[in-house]
Amino acid sequence: MAESDKKAWNLSGLTTIQVILVAYMRLARNYTKAPFTGPFCYYRKKTGRTGQMRRDQTHLWELFEPVVNGMGYDLIEIEHFPNPKHGVLRLYIDKEGGITIDDCSDVSRQISALIDVEDPVRGQFNLEVSSPGMDRPLRKVKDFQRFCGSKVKLKTAMPLDGQRNFSGRLLEADEEKVVIETDTEEITLPMAAIEKARIVPEF
Repeated sequence: MAESDKKAWNLSGLTTIQVILVAYMRLARNYTKAPFTGPFCYYRKKTGRTGQMRRDQTHLWELFEPVVNGMGYDLIEIEHFPNPKHGVLRLYIDKEGGITIDDCSDVSRQISALIDVEDPVRGQFNLEVSSPGMDRPLRKVKDFQRFCGSKVKLKTAMPLDGQRNFSGRLLEADEEKVVIETDTEEITLPMAAIEKARIVPEF
């Protein structure tokens, strides 16, 4: 790969697997601009100032979500894996019609510039902007409503009738409740009780 290509794609400091992935995305980009079902990532190597790492993600959501939303995307999830030399900060984005490589690249540039100013993450880390993939998480009411009809896995914060894990087809969702259909019954769960929710891919 030419030195100019390495610079354009920010490959310095990446693992072999990451370089192969970026090269694959570059090849795919020559053939199509169509949205990908994902997941795939656009990488940037970043370095924050030294100091104590904040463990909560609230400040990251407050910092990143307005920027991502302002660009016309939904911020689906933030994953932060701190490490003094090899940390990872991963953002999952989505929009109606799906996400392209260019979308990930655009958001990566904006978030990278914001990080340079705000410095919310300490140490060296890879900034990764990714499509959510087929097993995407559901966080907001509109996410549940958008994917009504899909199979989902749900986990509640506390046991409901002795059970925390539920799976079935998503039938209905609003601010108050989520309704899923299992093989034997319909189950209604309080929206506020749901800790995690994720789509189950069907092939």
